[in-house]
Amino acid sequence: AQYGLRTAGIVDIQTKEGLAKPGGSLGLMVGSHNTQDEDATLYGAKGNLSYYFSGSLVSNANGIENTQPTLNPQNDQTRQARSFGNLSYFVDDSTRIGLMFGTYNGKFQIPTNPDQAPGFSLAGYSDLAAGFNALPSSDVREQQTEVNRFAVLSFQKTLDRLDYQISAFRQYSDLHFLPDPVGDLIYNGVASNTLRSNTANGLQFDASYKTNPDHTLRFGSAYTRQATQSDNTVAVFPADADGNQTSDVPETIVDNSGKIGQLFSLYAQDEWRLNPKLTLNYGLRFDTVNAFTTEHQLSPRVN
Repeated sequence: AQYGLRTAGIVDIQTKEGLAKPGGSLGLMVGSHNTQDEDATLYGAKGNLSYYFSGSLVSNANGIENTQPTLNPQNDQTRQARSFGNLSYFVDDSTRIGLMFGTYNGKFQIPTNPDQAPGFSLAGYSDLAAGFNALPSSDVREQQTEVNRFAVLSFQKTLDRLDYQISAFRQYSDLHFLPDPVGDLIYNGVASNTLRSNTANGLQFDASYKTNPDHTLRFGSAYTRQATQSDNTVAVFPADADGNQTSDVPETIVDNSGKIGQLFSLYAQDEWRLNPKLTLNYGLRFDTVNAFTTEHQLSPRVN
């Protein structure tokens, strides 16, 4: 019953920590398509504090799968940076404070499609009637960036037969497409500068209480507030009722929107050890969502 809201799997992240002897590593890998991959780790412990950090930076000239029958695609450079950190501080033998975080920043060029015929007239750059085009499709330069960040701060405590943890978390992700303001208009008739982002903040409480050697009661709750944002700035040509271009001077349309969503959950279950090889979990879970829809559900769970 402690798992809900998602129909995917459970991710169990295990990291190196609690190592008394500090250490680390540095790595470098090079390969085809101008690939260069650097990575580093640092870990150790000092007093009641243990730590583990890692980071990597990779770049190559084949960031997105090549759509052409060539060895090396045009305009396909990528640069991607990742970091991860985990810190644990033991206040005493029964109290721990933990901080876990991770980041990802990726930049991608969008591969070109050479030898394409222009589809639209753009003032100063292309004229279909005159057969004029100043920008070959091989010179179109589109880009995309991706960002992911998360941080989790946790407090863990043991009180006799009661174990509990309180965690606060924050997550941010965005995807930003940057068009070629000239090339996209000439070949696609539209140039969309599009940003999609999501920010989530929340709290989670989990506890277990061992009532006797055969039964462990587990209970908890979780709350998440998410904010999604969609920002679109689009350059497009005027058209008549039949969709025919009526001007070679584009217009700009701004279409931005956003939404706030909230999730709340409660659960309680009993872990009953029938014998050393057989365990029965049974309980109840309650979930509610208020976003694009407002729903709630009470779920009995047995496994």
